[in-house]
This record gives sequence, C-alpha cells and structure tokens, in this order.
Amino acid sequence: PLFFGVRPPAADGAAPPAADGAATPTTGYNLLSPQHLDDDGHLVLDGDVPEGSLCAWHTLDARASVGELEAAAAASRRQLRLDRGAGAALPLRTGLDETLSVLGGLVFTCSGRGARFHGRPNADSKALRAGRPGLPLCGCFCNGEIGPPPFPEQRGGG
Repeated sequence: PLFFGVRPPAADGAAPPAADGAATPTTGYNLLSPQHLDDDGHLVLDGDVPEGSLCAWHTLDARASVGELEAAAAASRRQLRLDRGAGAALPLRTGLDETLSVLGGLVFTCSGRGARFHGRPNADSKALRAGRPGLPLCGCFCNGEIGPPPFPEQRGGG
C-alpha cells in the first residue's frame, strides 16, 4: 500500500526538518490513506494536513517492521531487567525487583500488520517473543483506538 505521511510542525512553531534525502527522519509521520482525486485534481486523504507540515509518500516494508519490533522488544526486556545480555534470559518470574514479576504481555497491533502484510501468520507476536519464546501474549488487532495520539501537539501540551 501507498500512504501519504504527514509530519506536523513542532508545538513551538518550528518547521519540521527540511527534506534533504538521507538526513530526513523517517519517524513521526501520521500515515494517511489516499482516497481519490476530486474533480479539480486534488488528492483527497482520510485526515487533515496542518499548514507547515512535512509530507512524504510512504510504503510499508514487512521485514523492516519486524526488525523494528524485535529491537523494541529487546529494549523492553533490558528495561524490565529480563535479559542478562548475550542471549541469557532470566526466568519470567524475575524482573524489576524480587516482588514484581512479568507474567505476560498485552499486544494491540495495527489491523494492517496481519498475515496478509507479513506473508505469514503471527509475525508480530513471534517478533515480540524473540528471546522470550515462553512469554504469554494476549491482544487483538485494532484500528488506532488504543494508544496515545502520535504527535505531542495532539496530546494537549507538548
């Protein structure tokens, strides 16, 4: 699929970074779906584009998304102190301290990240379980209903 990425200007009014090829950040974009061209030839999107936004066309890459999810899961394991490093994992019933345990995880993934996108089922859950194959997971596919707004200026402050 092809998406129109919109990165609003910063809350302080500063313009987003200039589009200069490799130096352009690839995160922080709200991905909008092109709907159609109107009678005047204008592109109709499924969301708003604030004035001063940085815009770019985006496609999704299943391999890159799994790699990013595996990296985020590894960082979470380190933060929760569930990973000794060098692949040596602690038991699930240890963690932040002796009174807290990690019993499992909740996953609310984008409905567009299913088997059709990845070409196989359970790609997201397998990526989250990398390094912790016994981790129980529960969750569902969602359409953006769960989680914070993607940009600080939409959170009411900053």
